[in-house]
Amino acid sequence: MSLIRTFGTLALAVAGALSARAQEPPPSGLNPLQSLGAASLTGFRDRPLFTPSRRPPPAPVADEAPAPLEEAAAPEPPPAVQPSLRLTGVIEGPDESVAVIEELGSKQVSQLRLGDMLDGWLVTAIDPAALRLTLGEREEEYRLFDPKPDAPAQGGTQD
Repeated sequence: MSLIRTFGTLALAVAGALSARAQEPPPSGLNPLQSLGAASLTGFRDRPLFTPSRRPPPAPVADEAPAPLEEAAAPEPPPAVQPSLRLTGVIEGPDESVAVIEELGSKQVSQLRLGDMLDGWLVTAIDPAALRLTLGEREEEYRLFDPKPDAPAQGGTQD
């Protein structure tokens, strides 16, 4: 048991000596710059070691408040072109109606339901014989069995 007391006492003595030594300032011989004050080290600031020109960086310039941007008037959107289509059929169901259309330029057949969009135009009504599209204040109606808009007028002369 005396051996344990001896080692315990020795450990406490070593720990006390180490803590007392940690509180002492290191000898000045280890750091040669310790004796220099911060005011005497201005040369390092004035001529930086790691810049190729050894010139100090330029002083920061106070930013001017940016000039307020003038709000430009939004350009007026171009007038919407009426969709070039023909109503070829209407399918009425118990819950909804479907308009079958043919796009005149591409001859593509597609279906439209109430609330669908076509080139920015909104489908607002599908009647048994008509389709109604609206764009803002404009409204266009396409009727079933209307002749194509590009068809020649009947009764005209032929060359």
